Amino acid sequence: MPIFFRSSHKKLRARVAYLEQAANNYGEHLRALNAAVALLNDQVAVLENAKADADSDTAAALYARHGKVQRTIYQSDFDVKRFDNLKTTTYIDSGIEVDDVLNDVNSNVYHQMNCADTELKDGQIYAESLTDYHRLLSDIASDRNVRFVTALELSDLDPNDSQVVCHIRHDVDADIAVCIPMAEIEASLGIRSTYYLLHTAAYYGQWQDQGETTRFARNESMAVIYLKLQALGHEVALHTDPHLIYQDHLSDGARALVEEINWLRSIGLSISGTAPHNAPAVYGASNSALFEGRDIDWDIESGPSGVINGEKWSALGVLSETELSLHYEANDIFSSEHAIDTDFISMTSKDKWYRNYHPLELKGHGEPSAQGSGVQVIGSDSKYGRIYQSDDDFWIKSSEVPKAVKEAGPKIAVLSIHPEYYGWRASPSETPQFNPQNDDIDAKR
Repeated sequence: MPIFFRSSHKKLRARVAYLEQAANNYGEHLRALNAAVALLNDQVAVLENAKADADSDTAAALYARHGKVQRTIYQSDFDVKRFDNLKTTTYIDSGIEVDDVLNDVNSNVYHQMNCADTELKDGQIYAESLTDYHRLLSDIASDRNVRFVTALELSDLDPNDSQVVCHIRHDVDADIAVCIPMAEIEASLGIRSTYYLLHTAAYYGQWQDQGETTRFARNESMAVIYLKLQALGHEVALHTDPHLIYQDHLSDGARALVEEINWLRSIGLSISGTAPHNAPAVYGASNSALFEGRDIDWDIESGPSGVINGEKWSALGVLSETELSLHYEANDIFSSEHAIDTDFISMTSKDKWYRNYHPLELKGHGEPSAQGSGVQVIGSDSKYGRIYQSDDDFWIKSSEVPKAVKEAGPKIAVLSIHPEYYGWRASPSETPQFNPQNDDIDAKR
């Protein structure tokens, strides 16, 4: 009996740690929004109060010239002292069973997305159903001129290809439970996509502070889910978040990244690329900037060896993608060096998508149009020559997405989908399932 009690107590503590991690992760959107507001306020302060010498090479002057947050500082030299003060981390198997992880995911995402709550107005329900997802993909795939590729295939794409190339990018921030039925729908339509696993997500593992040290308890039972995604013909890659590990857990984010790449490969996954989690404003730099030669932000090139975000520190430029056998970074396709027009079409809520042409060129919504009011995509050689009259021109409905994808090539359409936006559930204990016999799950809402 005492042995049973100790075992149950250990399992309960692991579940509590999991839920605490989930609560933290599901608050990221709010923290990102608050960080953006703080960024704007601090930019105003910089513009009004900065007296840095324009020729100065100090980190403060560099940031002031870019109009960034005063509390964020770039370091030219590697900060040995801060690195030496990082906590020693051990990596273990959490021992949590896959069914327990999925049960917690279902409950957390159900409440996060306000699904099936009859007291809520329709505008407060953020997720669509798998039936909706099947209809969307069926419509797109019905055009034989559309070819679906993974991110790895996209990185080697022939720029002379005359087809419309569609890449579906899944940033798996929260809802790993809906990924298998989504992947099955895609496979049934002959579609291959890329799923980016977030190594700081609650479904992936838990960071446990132990005073002078820290421990990462990885949910290794979830390997069966990750491998199933790959077995269905999809690519599985890594959604990187090393800055969270540096800044919130005071541990070595670079080592954590290497640990997870190695572990994922050890279970049989072919990890060839990465995609950064969160916007640069959250940490003071992009998560991609941990790699050598990667830009700090869209308008700040690589070079600094560290970033101080408030009182929090992260290393920069310390890992080699070549040495790690990584072949691409997900945002490479948007660079101005790419020869094909690229659309970024991102789902942000139920029936709401953000569409952007040449995302890395379209800073500040482009330049004034010579034809009058509105703004035009930067780079007049864009075959679209699209004129935006207002911010409303960047938003489309789900019904308009297939048309946006199928416009005449050569063109690439990147559909960015966080799985939770198709994770409609009737209850917190339900894993979403696609029923091809049910033509209108929405009627249940």
